[in-house]
Amino acid sequence: MMPEAALKELAARLLEEGLVDLFIGYGPGSLPLRSTPVFLRQAAGAGGLILGPTCENNLAPYLARFPGERVGLVVKACDARALVELIRENQVNRENLYVVGVPCRGVICRQKLEGRLAGRELTAGRIEGDAVRCGGHEWEEAIPLDQLVHPSCAHCRLPAPELFDVCLGDGEDPVAASGEALEARDARDAGARYREFSREMEKCLLCYACRQACPACYCPECFVDRSQPAWMGGSGDLSDCMLFHLVRALHVAGRCVDCGACARACPQRVDLRVLNRRLEQEARELFGFTPGLDPGHKTLPGSFRPDDPDDFVK
Repeated sequence: MMPEAALKELAARLLEEGLVDLFIGYGPGSLPLRSTPVFLRQAAGAGGLILGPTCENNLAPYLARFPGERVGLVVKACDARALVELIRENQVNRENLYVVGVPCRGVICRQKLEGRLAGRELTAGRIEGDAVRCGGHEWEEAIPLDQLVHPSCAHCRLPAPELFDVCLGDGEDPVAASGEALEARDARDAGARYREFSREMEKCLLCYACRQACPACYCPECFVDRSQPAWMGGSGDLSDCMLFHLVRALHVAGRCVDCGACARACPQRVDLRVLNRRLEQEARELFGFTPGLDPGHKTLPGSFRPDDPDDFVK
C-alpha cells in the first residue's frame, strides 16, 4: 500500500477506535502546489489527508495547543527530530502521542519555484514521480523535483524519521550534505562577513514569523516582548534586528534540527539558516552532538563531560 493510502486508513482507524482524540496531518491548500495543516476529530475527514513535497509545515509546534489530549501526528524526518527535542525538554508528553513517520524526498522551496516560473502565473500543479508539473494560461512545464527542494532538504543528512510508533514506507536516500557554503563564508575576512550579515539583517521586519514557526521557540514570553527590563526596541533598526537573530540563534543552539521552518516563514526571505547551521556544525564537531536523535539523552546545554573542549577558558 502506498504511504498516502496507508496514512488515510491509519488515521481513520485511530479516530474510529478512539485511540486518539485528534489527528494532525496535511490537506490540500487553496493554491497550487500548497498544502495546509489539518486537524481531524472525525474519521470521515481522513480521506482528505495528503503526503508529498508540498507538505512543508513542521507540525510539532501545534502540539502545545492541545495539552492533555491524545494526538496522532504526522512527522517527516526533521519534524521527528524537533519532536524529540520537545519531549526531551518536557514540552510534550510522549505517552499522549501516536507518531506516524512518513518518507520525505524534500519539500518544495517557494523561492526556487518562483524563480523557475519567471513571472508566469501558476494556476495548476501536481507531483508526477520525480517531477513537478506546473501549468498556467497556455503553458505547462515539468520541473525536476531535485531542482526545487528547499536548501534545508538539500543538506539533510538524516532523511529517515528517528522517532515513530509506525513508519509508512522507507526513508529516502539522503542527499549528500555539504559544508561548502559555510566554508566559503569562513574564508572571507571579518569585514566581508559582517557586511553580508548586515545586508541580510536589513531585510528583517521584526515580524517574528521565524519565531512563531520554530518548534524550539516555545517560551511563554520571548525576551523581545519583555518591558521590565526591555532587552531591545521594536523599531526595526539594524541593531535591533541583529540582536534578535543573534540571541535567538544562541537560544536554539544544540536544539535546532534545521527543519527550515524559520526560513520558509520569513516574508523577506532572510537567510536565517546561516547562523543556525554554523552552531549546528560547532555542536557536532566540538561536542559530537546531533539534536533530535534520542529523547532519553540530555540536551547539549544541559550536559557536561570532563573532556568537553575548554580552549576558550583563559
